[in-house]
Amino acid sequence: MFAEELTASSAKKRQEQNRARRRQIKQQQQSRQQQQTAAAASRQTQNVSRTSSSIGGGGGGDGEAANGNDNGSAPPSQQQSSQQQQPQQPQQQLSAVERAAAERKVRQILKHQNRSATAIQSLFRAYRSNVALRQYQGDLLDGRLADLQTLGNLLLKSNKTKGEGGGGGGG
Repeated sequence: MFAEELTASSAKKRQEQNRARRRQIKQQQQSRQQQQTAAAASRQTQNVSRTSSSIGGGGGGDGEAANGNDNGSAPPSQQQSSQQQQPQQPQQQLSAVERAAAERKVRQILKHQNRSATAIQSLFRAYRSNVALRQYQGDLLDGRLADLQTLGNLLLKSNKTKGEGGGGGGG
């Protein structure tokens, strides 16, 4: 009976060791996956921030001259913040909440850009259709005015011919 207890406890020990090993492997895999998703999320946010800054700050040279930048890159405050973020990224792992927030921010920016593009296209199409309608109505009016002018000239000629022929006989 004592031997059975010893063998059972050694089997339990092996089971516990195997479980601990599996947990450790799983944790390592999760940490690698978090690092990969964090790197992907940071690349997405950097791409979106670059896109939004190029869309928002589309002025080019004037804004850089006003900021005092001679090297043609981002303003000094953005340079410092990007330099500070680069060394910290490998050490810092984004949590699921932070990743979700970054992805949400990317989706919001893309949604805003899509809405803006749709509004601009809608306004341009309305303007273009209004110009075309105005041109069509103007051409139609010009044609009708020309017809009225011709009709007026014909009426004047017919009145003159009636006046000349009918005036000599009544007296």
